[in-house]
Amino acid sequence: MRGPRQLAILALAAAGLAAGSLSADNLTVGKDYYELRRFTDALASLKLAIQENPQAWEAYYYSGLIYQESSKPELALKYFASAWRAQPGNEKLGKQLTETYIQNAARSRAANGIEAAVGELEGAIKGGFFSVDLANQLLSHYAEMNKWESTIAVGNEVFRRQENLTLFPRDGSGTKRTHYLVGRACFETRDFRKALEHLEIATVGNETGAKELWDRTQQALAAQAKPYLDQGESLYRAGKMRESRAQFEKAIQIHRDSPFARKMVLKIDNVVKSQDLEGRAQQALADGNAPEALDFLREAALLYPENTGLMQQIKDIQAQAEAMEKAREAREAARDKARRERQENFANLVDAARALQQQEKFVEAQEVYRKALALFPDDLTVKSTLEELTAKVELDTHYEAGLAHFKSKKWADAIRELRTVDDKTEGGFRQSKRHLAMAYLSLNKIDEFEKYANVVLEKRPDDVELLYTLGDQAATAEQSTARLKEAMTRFKQIESVSPGYRDVRERMNRLHWQIYWPEYAVAAILLLGYAVVYIFMKQRPRLMKRLFLTDLDRRVAGSDWAGAMDMHAQMRQFELDTKEALAAHTGFARAFFEGRQYQKCISESQQVLRLAPRNKEIRVLMGKAYYAAKIISPEVLEYYLDVLEIDPDNRNLLSYVGTFCTEKKILNPTTMALMRQLAQLQPENDKVRALLLRGYLKDGDRGASAMALYKIERERNPQNLDVRVILAEEHLRKGDIDKAISECEELLNINLNHPKTHQVMFEAYSKLDKLPELGKVYEQILAGEPYNTFIQSQLARLTGKPSQPPPVAAPPAAVPPSEPEPTVAEKLTSDRVPAASGGPVRGTQRCPKCGTEVLAGTYFCTCGAPL
Repeated sequence: MRGPRQLAILALAAAGLAAGSLSADNLTVGKDYYELRRFTDALASLKLAIQENPQAWEAYYYSGLIYQESSKPELALKYFASAWRAQPGNEKLGKQLTETYIQNAARSRAANGIEAAVGELEGAIKGGFFSVDLANQLLSHYAEMNKWESTIAVGNEVFRRQENLTLFPRDGSGTKRTHYLVGRACFETRDFRKALEHLEIATVGNETGAKELWDRTQQALAAQAKPYLDQGESLYRAGKMRESRAQFEKAIQIHRDSPFARKMVLKIDNVVKSQDLEGRAQQALADGNAPEALDFLREAALLYPENTGLMQQIKDIQAQAEAMEKAREAREAARDKARRERQENFANLVDAARALQQQEKFVEAQEVYRKALALFPDDLTVKSTLEELTAKVELDTHYEAGLAHFKSKKWADAIRELRTVDDKTEGGFRQSKRHLAMAYLSLNKIDEFEKYANVVLEKRPDDVELLYTLGDQAATAEQSTARLKEAMTRFKQIESVSPGYRDVRERMNRLHWQIYWPEYAVAAILLLGYAVVYIFMKQRPRLMKRLFLTDLDRRVAGSDWAGAMDMHAQMRQFELDTKEALAAHTGFARAFFEGRQYQKCISESQQVLRLAPRNKEIRVLMGKAYYAAKIISPEVLEYYLDVLEIDPDNRNLLSYVGTFCTEKKILNPTTMALMRQLAQLQPENDKVRALLLRGYLKDGDRGASAMALYKIERERNPQNLDVRVILAEEHLRKGDIDKAISECEELLNINLNHPKTHQVMFEAYSKLDKLPELGKVYEQILAGEPYNTFIQSQLARLTGKPSQPPPVAAPPAAVPPSEPEPTVAEKLTSDRVPAASGGPVRGTQRCPKCGTEVLAGTYFCTCGAPL
């Protein structure tokens, strides 16, 4: 019987043929027929797919598979070739076409010989298909027929194509086999170097026969290189290194793996380097550098140890170097002795010259320094000291001559000699400059006199006589302000150095009035003008500020809000005190609020509150601005509450603020009052009721509103233990102990381990003086749940006995996997209630007091009796 999948395929094929489906549907149907091995139907669908889309390579491919399995290799090859033309480069097609060509070639060889197989394979390559396995099969046939040139040509084509085309190797060998076959062809054509290159690749790939052929190729190359090795060795023995090296290089070009040739090339290079180092050593000896020559010879000996003459040269040079070193040391000792004696004489002469210099015998000291300098002409200290001493002697001579002319009142001669001293010294002698100044003054050359006098005063500012002369010249020369100020400066210096000198004080008074009387007049005029302007400017800000505040009050009082807002930018010009700032910001806040610029209103209100934090009017205005701008946050909530305080009937605002507090769960005494109002407005709002209940529970509120909300919560959510415990406590407080116990019993049915429930029960039974009955209740609970440690601790606290660990129960019987394990309630019911027909259903139990059926696992009946 056909399976459902086969029936679905047949249905799809019938629907496709009936409706004339597209080529993709015909191709799918043909592939499905092929899987079902219904080749006739498959060929019909595939031919339709080819007619509709001549490039549908899968249709050709599956047609070829069908013909191949039907033992029609020619048709299979035809369709595989068509698939390859439609989808060139497809790996699956390439491998299938390769396998088909090779099978056809094998059949042709079996029928008509190897030439027919070669013809089949060559025809495939000429027809445009090429793969490595196809080429390897053709190369194998060429090798059997000894067609080595054809082998090399086809192999090179494989190597050329492998970089750009996929050659579809059937196994991991790939082109390794190709390299082996081409290497064998090169070996047979005696191209051993090419053969070695290909065989090395084939050897790495462990191609069969490659290692043996590689060894034979190495032997053939060694045989070709042997004549060059023999000739190179004979040239080396004859000492012709360059010619010998050339022969060994030729041998390496032929047989690159020849160890003897490479060893001889390295050896020849070392000999050439050794000869070069020996030549450099001879040049160093000719230059008198024996240590360097020894280094060159030692290095040459390491490179060419067979040259025994190098060691003898090293020994001879070492002996020659030792003799030269001894002669040099003797010369150095003689030179050192002469140098020490000369240094001692030099030091004695310098000490003698310094002693004469200290005795102010400068001429004698000059001669001694000259003798010392003759011993060491390059001593810079002695040379500079001799030059300074010579200059000093010459300057002393000119100074003495100039001083003699000054005393004789020969002013021109004195100036000439003293100028010589001044020009040849850096800054000159101070005394010579003073004599120069006085000599110029005697010749009435005032400019020169002032020049030298100023230089002298820089070094000696307390020269009172020179200062007085300069001041007198400045005061009497010309009546200019600059000269008068200069005279005043000179007289002030004299007064600071020598108070009461001559008539300096009287002259200073006269000069002061001559210099500053115009300035005094101008200062008096400016002072008067400044006083007038100051009085006006001092009062102007106060007047402008009063006008500004008056104008603002007028505009606010007249409800000219636009005009008031325009004045806001002018407020920065005035310095307002606290009262004025409070009035200005209040006015602007009202103007901005009325003008609906709420952000600016808020900003101005904040300025007012910074000065007067309790200003109720501004706080309300700020709350209205926040509400108008729809800005609300916990930080600004207090301003909304101020608005609600003066406008408690604003339901929109109340709803807006209450909704925010509800969403953010903000609880405090103020928001609790707000929540109560909102609960009255929105009695069905569960979020408000939940938040209000949360606040009551947090504060422990037992007021009338709270108790009413607790009762509503009990009706809507009987599972809220906290609310029900509070109601039980309230019953207990009012003295309604039975209701308190009943409430606690219902709570125990919800949660056995709620601590406050047990606390209320304990207080209720204590007031009734029935604590033993409470103990019985705990014992009945433990009978049903023996592992409840909380109930055990409550019973132990009640009886004063330590709690006992529960008895270890026997392991339960294994339950069949198909039947679920019964619950605790079912176990209790099965123990207490019979399963006979007509009794209560499983999962309930009957109260022994009133007979009411209750759910199994309940510990108190509605009548209050324990179960």
